Amino acid sequence: MAIVPIHSGTLGSLIVVRRRPVTTHTIEMAQIKEINAKLKTPSGVVVMASELPLEVQPGDRRVPVNSSAQLTRLSWTGSPSFPDIFGHFSASGDESRRRVRLHTAALKEISHRLNLHHAWGVEPSNDISRTRRQRRTRPA
Repeated sequence: MAIVPIHSGTLGSLIVVRRRPVTTHTIEMAQIKEINAKLKTPSGVVVMASELPLEVQPGDRRVPVNSSAQLTRLSWTGSPSFPDIFGHFSASGDESRRRVRLHTAALKEISHRLNLHHAWGVEPSNDISRTRRQRRTRPA
């Protein structure tokens, strides 16, 4: 918040200007950073593609990932408030890396396997619109 002097003719006054904080950092981004730090360090935990639900959702491009490929890092694109999150996998003996869009179930599993307590996606118990829809569709 800033207080800015305004001079209009003979009257001097003050106006309060509220500025929204400019941010490019969200909880998701902090969680991605924490996961990447755990994946870099020799924690003894290896996350394999076969251990994750890598189902394809509408709009995803199908990228084949070897089931023995290891998750090496996460990245994101798009809006910081609702980013698309990708997992980067590398198979042993294969120099190429595969980038796959990750959805809530996979992100939750990655956090669980790395012993991190993260919140991904919208929890059904907190989704007010879903609760209202369920009430409307219940038989009387």
